[in-house]
Amino acid sequence: MAATPMSRRGLPINRLLPSGKVLVVCGRADDAAAWQDLLGPTRCLALALDDAPPAARRRPLRGASDHLSWQHHAISGLDGSGWLAGPADAFDPDSTAALLLPDPLDPPHSGARRRIGARQPAWQFFEDKTVVDALWDAAGVPRAQSIVGDGTADLARLGAIVDQGTGVVCSYQPIGAGPSAGGDGIWWWRGGLPPEAIPTVEPGTWRVRLMPFLEGVPVRLHGLTLTTRIVPFPPMELVTLPRPARGTFLCAGAVPILDDTAEFAEQTDRIGASLRERLGYRGGFSVDGILTVNGFIPTDFNARLTSAMEAAPSDLSCSDLVTTPAEGGQEGSGLGGDAWLGGHLLGADGDGG
Repeated sequence: MAATPMSRRGLPINRLLPSGKVLVVCGRADDAAAWQDLLGPTRCLALALDDAPPAARRRPLRGASDHLSWQHHAISGLDGSGWLAGPADAFDPDSTAALLLPDPLDPPHSGARRRIGARQPAWQFFEDKTVVDALWDAAGVPRAQSIVGDGTADLARLGAIVDQGTGVVCSYQPIGAGPSAGGDGIWWWRGGLPPEAIPTVEPGTWRVRLMPFLEGVPVRLHGLTLTTRIVPFPPMELVTLPRPARGTFLCAGAVPILDDTAEFAEQTDRIGASLRERLGYRGGFSVDGILTVNGFIPTDFNARLTSAMEAAPSDLSCSDLVTTPAEGGQEGSGLGGDAWLGGHLLGADGDGG
């Protein structure tokens, strides 16, 4: 790939990472191969969760959230209890290698190695659909009316309060669990009554958010928050298909938006700047929402790169690195003295935010 102002090969990546060995764990085998080629086999071992032995997959995985949870469990086995520990310890027997986990991997436990590029807990906190509305309110981003409650009692009555004549969307979030993904835990209905298949849970175990069913085009805004500026990426249309018989959604990927995207870029820039100002946020982010007749209305926040970047080649997502002077850089740079590596934002000292 030819070098451009936003992608310049040959920059000293090794000076931005901690000295010594680097252990990278990726979801996909092609990503692992790209990392291995980028950093070299002497310094780097890149492992792919796709290569897990059959014994590590003891049950079918149900949905994106279950798959991500399984990946996080596998990474926790770096403490010596799982299949990743064998090759990792053979490469790095004294556990001094730096550990890099590209997006969307962000497990609560990953063994004793020093991890770089980990996200702050407050950032991931707002991926919870039952608390993200507070972020929109603090940032001054218009949103839909919503109700949040514990348990699933009186969903029909609560849904009637927010229903604007088009139906209700209800998001389930297990209390104390990580964020859901891929449309898991989202239900919808019209006509006043929730789907019969919607689960009933004990009070205090789940939290729910009810909001109106918004008519329009599902859209994902995403970008990169740096020290001195925001880099908006081209917005994507989310292919989200309602399943009337089940009261759920089928999330079938993302495609580019062909219309004028200048307004989306401005909105991405405003949201990214607010994240930086209020949360000290750094790195990739995305905001899902609905483009209605009244404009874009946000529904979800992701403190990471998402599936909208899946079309990017592995060598691009791993090795596109931007480094610039903090102030007064040359024309075409100006990204604030940060480096972006595989979804992680690295400062001059090699640590991620």
